[in-house]
Amino acid sequence: MDFAYPNPAMATSGELIRKKPDLIDRFMRAYVRAIHRAKMDRESTIKTLAKYTTVTDPVLLAKTYDFYMNKVLERAPYINMQGMQNAIDDLARTLPAAKNAKPEQFVDPRFLDRIEKSGLLKELYK
Repeated sequence: MDFAYPNPAMATSGELIRKKPDLIDRFMRAYVRAIHRAKMDRESTIKTLAKYTTVTDPVLLAKTYDFYMNKVLERAPYINMQGMQNAIDDLARTLPAAKNAKPEQFVDPRFLDRIEKSGLLKELYK
């Protein structure tokens, strides 16, 4: 199935974003660097997957790596807004208040926007 979902998603409180935006900036910069490392170093990433998932099957580990690196993790990990809407719609089935919610209420792209404008992504993937 090719069903849009808001993955990968990082979540934190609005309070932390307001009080410590520099912390969020540093975290997001580290996160995009980690994605770059994972995409560029297949062997090390597969070893890390094996360590933290306790999966030992090399075929399964390779397929997992390929799936996440090619289908889930983007160079700039913006939230898929259609995927976010799909998640809200799913939640609205059991939580009536979610029926009027919009993805933009829950997504703050400014930290990734700043990373893109800084040129970090271009530098990493040159």
